Amino acid sequence: MESDAASGFSAFPTERQIDLWSGIGLGCGYTGGVSREALERLRHASGPYLSQIAVGVAIAAHARRLAHTPAPYAELASEVLCGTSIDEAAHIVEGAFKDVPTTGTKPAYQIWREHIEEQLATFVGNGVEKKTQIA
Repeated sequence: MESDAASGFSAFPTERQIDLWSGIGLGCGYTGGVSREALERLRHASGPYLSQIAVGVAIAAHARRLAHTPAPYAELASEVLCGTSIDEAAHIVEGAFKDVPTTGTKPAYQIWREHIEEQLATFVGNGVEKKTQIA
């Protein structure tokens, strides 16, 4: 499945691939249901989009924290795809809201996602390219 996603996503423009990979991360972090091995294959298959998967997982971690619905698969997704705990990932998302301007030409949502991506870079590592750019 993971390689199917990678090959299927490559047909889309880069800015859409960013959203697609982030969506996979959100699904892994919120609905789960996959093994560590599958998450590790996904991490490998994502290539330069790993940072986007991590953003999606972190946003899911934050949503689970707000809903008070922890889950072992969410912790696993955070560990494998973000390189940190679900609590730390949720904390990063919460902190990313700070200093997001409400005026300007760049969408606040894009700035928020960039803040998350920058903070996760410390944990995700492995030379992951920064990709956040919303058209």
